[in-house]
Amino acid sequence: MSFYICFTLHLIILKLNQTINLSYYAEEINHMCTQIQCTIYTKSLPSKMSR
Repeated sequence: MSFYICFTLHLIILKLNQTINLSYYAEEINHMCTQIQCTIYTKSLPSKMSR
């Protein structure tokens, strides 16, 4: 669930980043999301999906 929230948030930031220069916030959130995704992936994805 957290992954999808984070992913949506990331997409929103990307959209905002196209109109307004929010690169600092985008990078901060992207970094947070990457950490969350890594955690979610390692916990929830089946072994066939992991490399």
